[in-house]
Order: sequence, then structure tokens, then C-alpha cells
Amino acid sequence: MGFACGSAYSSKYVDKIANRYFTLLGDGEVAEGAIWEALNFASHYVLDNMVALVDVNRLGQSMETILQHQTEVYHKRFEAFGWHAITVDGHNVTEIIKALDVSKTIKGKPTAIIMKTHKGKYFTDLIDNQLNWHGKCVTPKNTEIIRAELLKRMKKPNVKLQTHLPDFKFNWSEPLSSSNFSIQPTYNKTEKVSTRVSYGNALKKLGDQDKFGHIMGLDADVKNSTYSEYLEKAHPQKFVNCYIMEQNMVSVALGASKRNIIPFCSTFACFFTRAYDQIRIAAISFANIKFFGSHTGLHIGEDGPSQMGMEVIACLKYFRT
Repeated sequence: MGFACGSAYSSKYVDKIANRYFTLLGDGEVAEGAIWEALNFASHYVLDNMVALVDVNRLGQSMETILQHQTEVYHKRFEAFGWHAITVDGHNVTEIIKALDVSKTIKGKPTAIIMKTHKGKYFTDLIDNQLNWHGKCVTPKNTEIIRAELLKRMKKPNVKLQTHLPDFKFNWSEPLSSSNFSIQPTYNKTEKVSTRVSYGNALKKLGDQDKFGHIMGLDADVKNSTYSEYLEKAHPQKFVNCYIMEQNMVSVALGASKRNIIPFCSTFACFFTRAYDQIRIAAISFANIKFFGSHTGLHIGEDGPSQMGMEVIACLKYFRT
């Protein structure tokens, strides 16, 4: 979800507002806190080029989902987070297409299309809307039943579908390699400068030299401690305040990185522990993201152990970021 937020945000960042971004959510994963961070982010930044398709099929892996088929509750919750919500029958293609057409007209807020569905719809009472089929293959006997059901429902069973893959390639006016950066320090050798001030200075220098809009700073509401605010003050269009939503901040960075942007994420080192799942996904996605964690170790003693980042280096080394 945050990945789509990053792509949607960065499209506005480079004035490509016409692009629309879709994310598919299962009703099981909607219970994740990171999803609601992303919903909050998307509505706050008015990402009306973003559409979430929510598959409400009632069933999780081991048991029913929290809300099961209460689509009206999902509808109200998305609206409460500032989204335009549309509820449809997920097995009615006409309704889905109509909702997608409506989403094109919505301005000022993202759109959620909430689809009520059944797992294994139409295919025997053993499968249709039944538990214990998550990630499992049907038996050869059920395969024949499904095949017969498909043939019965197809008006022209011998017709071959003509499909094509959309072109997702994004062309920039200038390649990333066109940006040549030089951030050599200019400090007095006798002067003591904290690493976080050095980070803020270096990030601003990158922004100063960034001719083609490749640099983006993201911070989790501690910009006056990490000094990422130096970039924001000099180049506000290159900076995104992600508020205290570290998981979504990393996901947004991942999405932006796939749009040929180099994101710099900053927060207290210990707060990155909230986003290890997202950092791991970014690592295995070979994302070009830079993480800056300030206040490592024990030296922030007066603020207490909740602010101390001691395990971060070991964990990030494991992720090979």
C-alpha cells in the first residue's frame, strides 16, 4: 500500500498527475497498521490519482477475518480516513468497471473500491466461501468440476482471449546518471560538528545540485533533530514529512525509488525498528534508498532507553542495506 503511495506521490512530484496508481488489498491484510498509515498519508497529501481495490472475501488463512463480509464497515472506515469509498459486488464486472470510471472523476481524495467476494465462487460447495483453502491446490476431481462449470458458463467456450501487457516503463526527460553530485565537506578541522548536522548539510548540498528532481528527503516528524529540515527549507518541493509513520515512510521511499528517485529516509535510529519488515522488503527489492538513523548508542541517556538505537546496526547489516 505504501509502495503505491510512493508512486502516486512521486508522480505528482514530477507533475505527472495524469498517471493513476492501483493497489490491491486483501481484507486480511487490511488489519495491518501499516495499511492505515498509508491511508492516512494518501488522503493527507491528496493523492487523487490513487485507487485501492479491496477484496473482501471474508476468509483469512486459518479463520475468518475480523469484519468478515461487513463491507459497510470497511466503507465507513475508508471514508473516515478521507477516501472516496465505493462498494460493489466483486463478481459483477459491470459494477467494477463503473466504479473504476467513477474513480477517474474524483478530485481531492483517493478512491477505495470495496468488493464483496467469495473465495472459489461458483465452484462446488466444498470450495465456495469455505475455510482451509488458502494457498492450497484443488484435487484432480475438483479440477474437472471447475472445468465443467467454466465451460457451462462461457457463452463461447472456444474463443481465445486476446490479451496484452500494459507498458509500465517510465521515461524521464533526463537519466539519473545526468545528475553529478559533489558534497565534499568544507568544515574547519578544529571544529566539532555532530553527524546529524553533517547529514543535514550534505542532504541540502545534494538538493542544491539536483537539476532533474531525483533527490527526495523523507522524515518521520523529527526533521529538527535529524536536520533534514535543511533540505526542506532550501527545497520544500524535494521534501516529504511522513509524520510518525515509519513503516509507511519506508514503503513510500520504495515506491518513489522505482520512479527513478533517490529517497533519503531519516528518523531516530531506534524508530527504524518499527519498520524492519518494510526495510527488508526494500532490500530484497534492490531499492536505491538511503537510511539515516540519528541518536544511536547510549549517548541520548537523558531521553531514556526508548530513544536509544543499539541494535539497529546489527539488524541493518543483516538486511544488507
